[in-house]
Amino acid sequence: MDIGLWLPIWETVEKRCLKEGYAALDEDERLWLILRRAIDEVEHNGLLGLYCAVLSPQPAELLAAWQAIGAEDMYNVFERATALLPEGLPPEDEEQSEALIALWQDDDYAKLVAELEDDFYELLPETERLLDEVVKRVLENIEAKA
Repeated sequence: MDIGLWLPIWETVEKRCLKEGYAALDEDERLWLILRRAIDEVEHNGLLGLYCAVLSPQPAELLAAWQAIGAEDMYNVFERATALLPEGLPPEDEEQSEALIALWQDDDYAKLVAELEDDFYELLPETERLLDEVVKRVLENIEAKA
C-alpha cells in the first residue's frame, strides 16, 4: 500500500498511543502499531536493534500480533529470535543491552541471527500484504467515524 495513503493516519495513531496508551487504540490500530514498528526497526537496525529499541514490544505481544494477522511463518522467525534472548525477554537497561549485543556478536549467535534476518526479508512481502489488510480496516474505521 502506498505510504502516502496511510502516513497521516499512522502519525495520528502513534501520537494517540504515546499520549493515551495502547488502551486508547482499537485492536487493528494496536496490531498495525506493533507490527509496523517491528518491521521498520528490523529493516533499519536488524533484529538486535528491535530488541534493544526503547519502544520494543514485548515478545509475547509481538508473537500474538503476527498470529493475529495470519503471518505464521513470520511468527516462527520471531519465536526463534526470542529464544536467543536471555530468559526470552528483551533488555531492560543499557547494561543488559550491551550484554545482548556482546552475546549476539558471538560467531554462533551471529550466524543464527543472520539466518533469521534472511528469513525475515524473504517473508516480508507476504507479511506486508497481510499487514495492508489491517491498515485498510483502520482506514475504513476512521472514514466510518468521520
